[in-house]
Amino acid sequence: MVKLYITRHGETHWNREKRMQGWKDSDLTPEGEGDALALAQVLKRVSFEAVYSSPIGRARKTAELIVDDALITFDEDLREIGMGDWEGRTQDEVRNADPERFHTFWNNPHVYESETGETFNQVMERVESFLKKVQAHKGTILVVTHSIFIKALLAHVKGLPLDKLWSPPFIHATSLTVIEGGGGKYEIVMEGNTSHKE
Repeated sequence: MVKLYITRHGETHWNREKRMQGWKDSDLTPEGEGDALALAQVLKRVSFEAVYSSPIGRARKTAELIVDDALITFDEDLREIGMGDWEGRTQDEVRNADPERFHTFWNNPHVYESETGETFNQVMERVESFLKKVQAHKGTILVVTHSIFIKALLAHVKGLPLDKLWSPPFIHATSLTVIEGGGGKYEIVMEGNTSHKE
């Protein structure tokens, strides 16, 4: 049995500007850092056997604000979906330049394709790869990652098809999701909780 405490990175400047981030990066806002520290206070009572984080800077910084950075293992599987040439551009810019693909991204993710980035199926493969790795653990693990990775993970746990990926809830910055299980079977204990930000 393993228990995963999963959080999204704190708010970034690009989040505020509604820019597509993907594998590119933007610094946390002061509010993003404050929310990560508030989550750290909630989680200080939890003893983590291991801590995994996306290596992308915004997740790395969030993880370091929550726990001692010496405890963190950076895992490429936990990266956000690669958005290729959309990265760094605002949603409005992408919508205007590539309207059909932008619509597919948000409305039909199961058939979305990108010439320069990843598909949602590729993110799902990374989700499955990561879950296989954590089977080696028997305790409680902290995971710091990104919104689409978390949405894909939840879809996997719920057995949802990719066309239902964007089903509620929305995964807010530093929101906390908890799942537990083993042998490839998990159940959701908490989903997208933001009570530490209130």
